[in-house]
Amino acid sequence: MKRGMPLGVKLISILAFVLATISVLLAVVFGLSAIYAIQHAAELESSVTADELAVLGSVAIIAPLFGLFALFFLVTGVVDLLIGFTFWKGRNWGRILLLVFSLVSVVASFVGLFTISLTSLDFLIFFVKVAIAILLIWYLRTKEVRKYFGAKRF
Repeated sequence: MKRGMPLGVKLISILAFVLATISVLLAVVFGLSAIYAIQHAAELESSVTADELAVLGSVAIIAPLFGLFALFFLVTGVVDLLIGFTFWKGRNWGRILLLVFSLVSVVASFVGLFTISLTSLDFLIFFVKVAIAILLIWYLRTKEVRKYFGAKRF
């Protein structure tokens, strides 16, 4: 840990480690669920009603879907772990990576706002997500944080 780590950087690092742990645990749960769905496909098929089967199309979609979720959460966990370590060690490229992710989050949120039908809860989530991303962008560009990471600009 570098000397003089700003409190916000420390909190972001710890939060990234916590999120990485949760993501990896979810990856394990979805991975095990995919294995279970493959091994017990006949049981799953017989336990689904005709109406549910009409929506799903086939129970065979469950295992690959769970596998994709497992992969998604595993990648998310690795990225969160990477961000946590780079922040803890004061690596500027981790700060830049989080800046880019935050900017992409703001853009994607606005694209989603205009392309899908949203409920009032979706609007609340949208505003919270955008506010957090904008706050991160602002905070990661403050003089104190840039100095800690050794960044000259940006």
